Amino acid sequence: MNLIRSPQLSVAAPSRLARGFTLIEIMVVITILGVLAALIVPRVVGRTDDAKIAAANAVLGNQVKRNYLKVPVVINSALEIAAVGLSEEQADAAGFAPEVARASLGGCVKARAHHDYEGFFEVVHDTETGQLLGGCIVGPEAGEQIHLLAAACQSPRGLWLLKDMSYSHPSWCEELETAIDPYTAALSRSGKELFTPGILAML
Repeated sequence: MNLIRSPQLSVAAPSRLARGFTLIEIMVVITILGVLAALIVPRVVGRTDDAKIAAANAVLGNQVKRNYLKVPVVINSALEIAAVGLSEEQADAAGFAPEVARASLGGCVKARAHHDYEGFFEVVHDTETGQLLGGCIVGPEAGEQIHLLAAACQSPRGLWLLKDMSYSHPSWCEELETAIDPYTAALSRSGKELFTPGILAML
């Protein structure tokens, strides 16, 4: 029997470039880029602030310094802790006559609704002028609530910004108003200048 053999045809496999990338390879690259961005972006952003301060100092002769009191400090623990501005001790050391308005979460409607009573609000202000100096919040979502207190510290209305706000009910932040109510009422009756800017308003 006569067999005719056909020539062997070789089929070339497509090259890597022609095939493209697999989904897993793309995901690995995206993950690596995300990690690099998370490491590099904060350093670059911090450098722009440093550059602004350096430029201002070049013009003004080393008068501008970074103010760390403006930036809220937040500790994310089981019970969140957040603070901004001066504490009572820092205010006393700086020559103020500090007074602290306090409110417990025990009386907060939202705390009762969530069965989460641990925590408190402290608002530090000057006894003589009513100037808002700083404060501390301990409890649920303290890291979010501190921004309202930070805004009041930077506001020309200071302590009164917290009184002027329209709060949703129930909310965590309405306890800030509850804390300062007795002090703002006494200040109103005293005949003193009411609208002292917050300590960070002029910095």
